[in-house]
Amino acid sequence: MSSVKRKFGISVWGLGLSILPIISTPALAENLKDQIGMARHLGTATWARCALELEKPGAKAFELSHERANEMPQAKFAENEQYRFDAPHGLPNTRHGFNTESVQGNIGGQGTQIDALGHFGYLPFIWDGKGEFPKDKLKYYGGWTHQQIKPTDDSRLQALGIEKVPPIVTSAILLDAARYLNNGKRLNDNQIISQADIEGILNS
Repeated sequence: MSSVKRKFGISVWGLGLSILPIISTPALAENLKDQIGMARHLGTATWARCALELEKPGAKAFELSHERANEMPQAKFAENEQYRFDAPHGLPNTRHGFNTESVQGNIGGQGTQIDALGHFGYLPFIWDGKGEFPKDKLKYYGGWTHQQIKPTDDSRLQALGIEKVPPIVTSAILLDAARYLNNGKRLNDNQIISQADIEGILNS
């Protein structure tokens, strides 16, 4: 089946360049005006450091995005993303023809992605899984309450949404877990990457 010729994701340049997570601890947020976490520290100093890395011999480009298609790997933790490609159709009494497509599923939970700070909340206690999930007790980065972030079940995020995330160009360490743990093959969807694994990758 044909794939959708759009790509979503992040491309990074230079050996060892990747995406630095913007998630931080709530204590780092000075007030509720902060909606971008550690990304607020990005600036000319960061970009100058990236430019120096790009000038080093052996610098490479790593493409982290991938084409969205029905054949792409899909996480079992979210609804599958499905693409439907329709037959050409037209409007009577005109010369126009159209090709259309439809997308269904959890687009934000499949494929290459970056999570907004409003994606994760935390409880003041460990939920035992019994009864209804105590969503009203959730707190978010910066001290935002659940009522401030998502006042109703069907509302969009009122703060800490992905639209707040600025373009991220920074330096970081790119960990190749597939190469270290599975000889370069794709990891299984139930394969856990432990702290020991991460330390092993860093030391490899």
